Amino acid sequence: MKKIIRLFLFFPLLALIISLFFAYCEGRGNEDFKNFSCLVAGYDEAAENTDVLFVLSYEKRKNEITFLQIPRDSFSEYKGSLGKINRIYSYERAKGKSGDEALLSLSSAVEGYFGIDLDFSLSLSFGAFSRLVDEMGGVYINVPETLPIDKLPLNLSYGENLLSGEEALKLVRNRSSYPSGDLGRLDAQKIFLEGLFHTAFERLDAKKLAKIILTRDDEVFVNANLFELSALVLREFSDIKNARVRLFTLPGTACEYDGVSYYVVNKMAASDAVSKFIGGHFDKENKLTDEKNALINGLYKKEIRAYKVFLDGKSIDINVT
Repeated sequence: MKKIIRLFLFFPLLALIISLFFAYCEGRGNEDFKNFSCLVAGYDEAAENTDVLFVLSYEKRKNEITFLQIPRDSFSEYKGSLGKINRIYSYERAKGKSGDEALLSLSSAVEGYFGIDLDFSLSLSFGAFSRLVDEMGGVYINVPETLPIDKLPLNLSYGENLLSGEEALKLVRNRSSYPSGDLGRLDAQKIFLEGLFHTAFERLDAKKLAKIILTRDDEVFVNANLFELSALVLREFSDIKNARVRLFTLPGTACEYDGVSYYVVNKMAASDAVSKFIGGHFDKENKLTDEKNALINGLYKKEIRAYKVFLDGKSIDINVT
């Protein structure tokens, strides 16, 4: 009899907890998805440098997704030290910080550089990235004729290709096949990111995608409630599926200083792009330059009145306004 009474009390309580959870997620979701932004950092297992770094932004009113790529060699100041932006995560890890703590430090730095508030942040090793792609059943990409497929370390054909995790990793990490090195790699990553988005939201259903989000991996760090995030995806799936996708690299110029390759972000063009597409205020404190360095600061302040955006499978010029 006591067991029956306990069951009678337990199930209404369980139902109440579940209903409160989804009500909480519903309330958070309506607020978060007006403007939603997430930092994604892919790091190598050896040195833990974040060689893939981008901000994903979703604007619900316009139903637009923006991928803002941050070149790994971007010149930056961090805690009084000048160097490349991809060192921040590894710097914190070397100081004894956990993966979660290092991710929070990187997120805080990016928020300061771009004047934005990140809703979530994610860091994952390249091994975890490969496993994630395989968990999805592979990623479909559309290879344009501008990509030099004969020089790549994997077999591709122009048009649609299905990449395994190993093949996807080769594509996003390879730079030796391009005359422009890292900048060519960033263009290849645009092709992959667009394919990743369309694979996730067109070829997978909402439940499958939510299940992948909840998959645990020791080399993945997320400063978010995964149950909440999966609930948001389930609810917003149909809208996001039909979103317009825009991708662009933070405008700037590659250079070499003191024997080291850098990418110097341009303040004029980057300010325009960050304001238009992710609703931020670019580099208020001039952390992405060295005002004492004539070369770096000159490129940072150079008058650049146009930059390129990858939209609907094509590269278009955007004028600074």
